[in-house]
Amino acid sequence: TSGIVTVRNGAILDFEVTESYDLTVVATDNGRPSLSSTARLRIQVTDMNDNIPIFSLPEYSSVVCENTPINTTILQVEASDRDSGSFGEIEYYITPTHVPFSIDPINGRISINGILDFEKMSGYFFNVSAVDGALNRAMVLVSIRILNDNDNAPNFLSPFYQVLLPENATIGTPLPLPSILAIDADLCEVDQCLEGETNRTGLLTACLESIKSNERVTFSILPSPNSDFFSINSSTGLITLNMMIDFENVSVYIVTIQASDQVFTTSTVVMVYVDDIID
Repeated sequence: TSGIVTVRNGAILDFEVTESYDLTVVATDNGRPSLSSTARLRIQVTDMNDNIPIFSLPEYSSVVCENTPINTTILQVEASDRDSGSFGEIEYYITPTHVPFSIDPINGRISINGILDFEKMSGYFFNVSAVDGALNRAMVLVSIRILNDNDNAPNFLSPFYQVLLPENATIGTPLPLPSILAIDADLCEVDQCLEGETNRTGLLTACLESIKSNERVTFSILPSPNSDFFSINSSTGLITLNMMIDFENVSVYIVTIQASDQVFTTSTVVMVYVDDIID
């Protein structure tokens, strides 16, 4: 009787479902005959910020090579908000902020903004937040795996080594070297190398866990007047006697050992002193 339009008991207005309602209102008198007239009524539902952003995926991941240039885009996250206007506008943020990545707050593109070095960090985990106009927030985990690039040369722990070998040593005798390591940071960490083979028989050791097959360290003896007296296992670095030696002919043999990962090379000198035997 009052003409007041109210929401029906139990009904819920949701702007994201229905933005407006068109009604026909009929006014009728009590005369005989009864007379009436109609009017059209449009009810516009006002949006409220009652929805939080939702990411398109439960988590995001990407793979990138170390040494990839700064400002390279590696990933894009996407979130949506059902609210309209400024309520549904989303900005993106990275937490924590000390990772070498940045995000475009508008389009969600994640780019590199620092140096990626596999030998220092092989992967990163961080969160991306999507925030709408009423500061409603959603968060998603992002994982970035860093791939190794062959950007380090193998290195011997010493520029030269000395060993004593009796002149009556037979062909095939391994040189009694101490632990000699050729370490390539592209293959593994130094500590992992030191925890590997103990080199009791005189191996020139390298960590042979490689990310890429062409990064495996190989060993060789560089040609020299004394190089034919020794041979080396190209995979393990085991140096053995290849020819009989005689103190009276040569008392010191100097050979140069080279380690290569197919891109970079390094070398060390092995000085073999012949122990004179009364013969």
